Order: sequence, then structure tokens, then C-alpha cells
Amino acid sequence: MPDDKITLEAAHRRFKEPLPKLTAIKCSVIAYALRAFIVVANYGLSLKEKIVTPANAPTLTKTYACRPKLSIRIFFPKTFDKTTEEKLPTVFTIHGGGFVMGDPRDDDHFNYTFANMHSVLVVALNYSKSPHVHFPTPTYDLEALVLAVLADSSLPIDHDRVAIMGSSAGGNLALSVSLLPSMCGSGDGVRRIKTAVPILGSGNLRLEGFEQRRRICCFRFRLFLKLRTLYLVKIITIHC
Repeated sequence: MPDDKITLEAAHRRFKEPLPKLTAIKCSVIAYALRAFIVVANYGLSLKEKIVTPANAPTLTKTYACRPKLSIRIFFPKTFDKTTEEKLPTVFTIHGGGFVMGDPRDDDHFNYTFANMHSVLVVALNYSKSPHVHFPTPTYDLEALVLAVLADSSLPIDHDRVAIMGSSAGGNLALSVSLLPSMCGSGDGVRRIKTAVPILGSGNLRLEGFEQRRRICCFRFRLFLKLRTLYLVKIITIHC
């Protein structure tokens, strides 16, 4: 019977260098430029929110000591009475952006609407972006934040009804977080995430078809594929 086990070195040999070094440098420059633009834009929006509260603004924003630079946005349903001890079903959401861009603020309209439509607590998570960090750092950022939120006694969380969802890169991260021992119950026996919902999640990041997709796709999507590949750079071993 063939041995199904595979060594890490053998797994690495299945992959080629995802991007030529010069291309990777160019993409990194583009990624940092896009992120700088987004940071400035979000800073402007945060200043505007202090003057004029948007209709779909979160109920509150918080940071936790485990990830002080990654603020989260929390949406209570309008019908919720904070003076009661009622617990709410809780949905963690993760924004997309190709692992390079994006901000929890991007999904404010969806999160606000979802919280009020279904009378649930919605928590918009944040994570570090590539190329500054690589896989699996964002997954562990999200794990730390989920654990911090679930341990926050000031939030009316029904621990028996907790789900996580995300779109695009967020969908991929929702799946990866939900599989961690601390989330699925294989660690301490406590299953903290009951359901994971990826929306158009990038579930397959294998690189075998990268060259073919690069030839047939438009320039904008080709650029997105290259930027996304930067997320995986640190786990690829280059073999000549």
C-alpha cells in the first residue's frame, strides 16, 4: 500500500517560483502604494465620521491588547435593549481585498444591514496585509481577535450561536480560521465557531494554473493574481 505521507520538502518541490524576483518587487511597490492610498482614505473617513455619523456606522469600535493595531467594528441591531441580559447570535465578518488591500469599514453597509435584518451581533474583524506579512499571519491575527471578542464579557454574545463569514480573501480566511484547533474544538474540546460561510472565497491557491490564467485574463485581474501570490511567497521554496 503506497505511503500517503508527504514530507514538507517534497511538498515544496511541487511549486515553482510564483513570480520572478523583479516582478515580485514591482508588485510589492504597487501593493504598498495601494495600501498607502487606502490608509490615507480611511483616515479621512474616520475624521469625517467624528463630525457626521454615517447612517450605517458601527455601534462601537474596539481594539484588544492581543492586536492593538487591528481595530474591529461592532454592530448591534437597533432593536437590542442593552439594559437586558439577552444574548445575541454573533457573526464575525472578514473583508476581502486579495490579502493585500481592504478594511473592515468596506463592509459597513452589509454588516449594518445584516445585523438589523437578522437581529444578530456582527463583528467586523481586521487582519495584517501582504506583502508586509505572509501566510499564515492573517489567520492567526483573526484567531487572536476572535478569542479576545469571545472573552469580552461586555458583549452580549450567545456562545452557542457563533458563525464566521467572509468574501473573497475573507472567505478563504474564514475557512482557515474555522479549522484551527482553538476554533473547531480539536484543541481544548470547545468548539467556538459553529459555522463558517465563505462568499466567493478563494479556496484553492495552488499555483499550477497561474501561468495559464495570467495569459487569458485582463490586465487588472492579472495584476490581482500577482498581488495575491505575494501572500504565499514565504511558504514557497525556490528550486532551480
